[in-house]
Amino acid sequence: MRRVVICIVLLLLTTAACSARLAVSPVMIKANDVKAGDRFQIMLAQTGEEPTNIRLSLALFSRQQDGSILFLEDHASVGRAREVLRIPEESFLLNPNEQKLIEVEVAEEDFSDFSGVLFARADQTGIPIRFAVLFMLSSQMQAGEL
Repeated sequence: MRRVVICIVLLLLTTAACSARLAVSPVMIKANDVKAGDRFQIMLAQTGEEPTNIRLSLALFSRQQDGSILFLEDHASVGRAREVLRIPEESFLLNPNEQKLIEVEVAEEDFSDFSGVLFARADQTGIPIRFAVLFMLSSQMQAGEL
C-alpha cells in the first residue's frame, strides 16, 4: 500500500511540473491624468512545456483598512470595469516560451479614481492560479505635477 501511495504522489508531482507557468509584468499600474484612449501594456510570458489557453477578465478591487485587497467580482463591478477598461481579447493560446503583449485601453474617463483589476488565468491541470494586474487610475492631475 505504501508503494502505491508513493507512486501516486510522484505521478501527481511530475504532472504538476509539466503544467503551464505564467509570468505577468507589471503587476500594478498607477497613473494620473488618465484620458479615454490611453493604453497600458501588460506582458504575459508562458514558460511551461505545453501550449496553454489563457483567459483574461476584468473586475474592480477595494483596498481595506488593514492593507489587504478585496476583489469585487459581482455583476455590477465587472460591468463597471468593462465600461472603463477595454481588453483586445478575452481568450488566446500561448505556446511554450512565447510572450504576448496585451494592450489595455481606457474606454472612458468618467471617473475621478478607478481601482480595476485584470485577471490572467491559465487553463491548466492541478491548482488553478490566476494573476492580477491592479489598475489605480485617476482622471485628475496630482497636485505636485503642475
